[in-house]
Amino acid sequence: MPRPVSTKSNNPILKSATCAQGQDDSWKQQALCLGKSNNPNSPFYEAWYTDPWRVHTLHDGTKISGATLTEVALQFCAMCPVQWDCATWAINVEEPYCVWGASHEDIEWLQRKRSTRAAGDIERARREGTAVQVMVRKLKLAI
Repeated sequence: MPRPVSTKSNNPILKSATCAQGQDDSWKQQALCLGKSNNPNSPFYEAWYTDPWRVHTLHDGTKISGATLTEVALQFCAMCPVQWDCATWAINVEEPYCVWGASHEDIEWLQRKRSTRAAGDIERARREGTAVQVMVRKLKLAI
């Protein structure tokens, strides 16, 4: 789930919000991360927005790596009933940040494919009931 979009013109997320106009985002109401990814007081808040190489300090003072936080987010994604819609959204709007049904690296890889093949990969994962990031990682290893 995306961070709230600021009205500041230098906000890098504004680009993807603009690209998203006209896209159906009704699936977001069913996302498991809803309330966790958009609430700064949630201990999981930064999981969807972190850089894997960064170290974060949680509200209670605990230090945790961005890679670990990303894995936490991906655990939510793997159980989420709309993970495939989420990943498709990120590809369609050229989302440049965050975890969207798959890791940022996997989303970027799918965006580069930006063809019916990427959509087909996600659809196949949905039909098989496989998590998007698992499907993407298998495909990346096979290619």
